[in-house]
Amino acid sequence: MKAVNSLEPLGLNAQLKLSEANTLSLQWVPYVNLLALAFGLLLLNSRWLCPPGIQLQLPKTSVASAYGTALPIDDVLIVDADKRLFFHHRPYDFSQLEQVFSKKKNNALLLQADERLPLAYVLQIMTVARKCGYRSIQLGTSVEE
Repeated sequence: MKAVNSLEPLGLNAQLKLSEANTLSLQWVPYVNLLALAFGLLLLNSRWLCPPGIQLQLPKTSVASAYGTALPIDDVLIVDADKRLFFHHRPYDFSQLEQVFSKKKNNALLLQADERLPLAYVLQIMTVARKCGYRSIQLGTSVEE
C-alpha cells in the first residue's frame, strides 16, 4: 500500500517547494556579525582625549594664544580637583608619577589641571615632569568668551 503524503490532496506540496526556492539564503549573517564585533572593538580601543566622567574647571584666559615655540604634544596628564591623576586614561598616584614619566621619552606634556587645585601641587607635578626629561610642559586652559 502506498503511503499518502498529507500535503498531496490539497496540492500544497508544489507550493512548499516553490516557497523553499524563493527564500533568501542567510550567508550574509556571519559577515554582519563580524562587522558589528569589529565596530565594538574599535570603539573600546579608541583613545578619548578626556576620560568620560571627569569634570574639570580649567583656568580661563581672555584670548587664545598660540606660541610658535610650543612643541607638539606627546602626552596628556589630567588632574582633577580631588588630586586624582590620569595619564593615558589610567589613574595613578602622585608617588607613581616619576616611574610613569621615566618610561616615556617625549618632548611635550599637556597638563590639564583643575582651577581649584592648589598651585603648589601643580608646580610639584611640573617639577617631576622636568626631572624626568620633558622639555615643554603646557597648561590646558579654556578660552573666555
